[in-house]
Amino acid sequence: MKLTVVAPLICLMFLTACSGARYQEDAEAKYPPIGQFVTVEGLDVHYIDQGSGPTVILIHGANSNIRDWTFAMVDELSAKHRVIAMDRPGHGYSDRPAEGGDIPAVQARILKAAADQLGAGDAVIVGHSFGGAVASAWALDYPEGVTGLISLAGATYDWGGGGGTLYALGSSDVTGGALGAAARAYVSGDRAISLINDVFAPNEPIPGYAEHLGLPLALRPATFRYNAADIDNLDGHLAVQSQRYGELTMPVILIHGDADQTVGLQEHSVRFFNDVSSSDLVVMPGVGHMIHQVARPTIIAAIEKLAGTAD
Repeated sequence: MKLTVVAPLICLMFLTACSGARYQEDAEAKYPPIGQFVTVEGLDVHYIDQGSGPTVILIHGANSNIRDWTFAMVDELSAKHRVIAMDRPGHGYSDRPAEGGDIPAVQARILKAAADQLGAGDAVIVGHSFGGAVASAWALDYPEGVTGLISLAGATYDWGGGGGTLYALGSSDVTGGALGAAARAYVSGDRAISLINDVFAPNEPIPGYAEHLGLPLALRPATFRYNAADIDNLDGHLAVQSQRYGELTMPVILIHGDADQTVGLQEHSVRFFNDVSSSDLVVMPGVGHMIHQVARPTIIAAIEKLAGTAD
């Protein structure tokens, strides 16, 4: 490669790194940690622990963090339950392991160890979207401590493809930096709020949610690559994980909107329901992917049923 090509490339990489560091500093200043930390396998895990009663553990999806749960669900559940929400490894303020960080079972192992340190004991495990994959892995590998499993629009089965070209490029150490810089330039201000609101479709966005979530945390350089790797590699991991779902014997409730265009009802929850005899399937007509925000009363009722706290 000629010097005339190398020099601009090095300059671009330097500028990308500088802009990424500045963006990260600004994002973390605006959206600082809102919980506490516990150390697992030498990694910091960021968590919220609120309320008392039977334990409920909440696992967020892609492009997200524990703020997704603290918008409303944590406060509503903590009236009757001990609620623990944790940032998945590599997201929010939780560290990422050097190896296997994109594997749902590895993320479940780290979060389970964190919950053990907090003395969580038996718990209802709840996962939304990608969090459904992690929650299912948790139930498979540590069934003795799972009172029940709730998958909310959960990604639980392979669908025959990756995350697409953008996620493949975004997960790369070589191309991820430049793509992340482009994403940070594009997803800003009102556009960021608009993009989050679009995920609610066909339902109306909930006022204040987009501002609360802290999307800039997901666009920090390392987190952007981790998120892309999670999504791009998920299909392959679920092809292996889903072969074991027949092992599950604890109560399982699958709640999915029939208008979800992100994680398909038929490809995921219906297949899970057919494979797991201890499962119930609740289909929400006209509800899209943000079911955990749009249909909170239904979800809280399901959690109370499995936790034994229903009136």
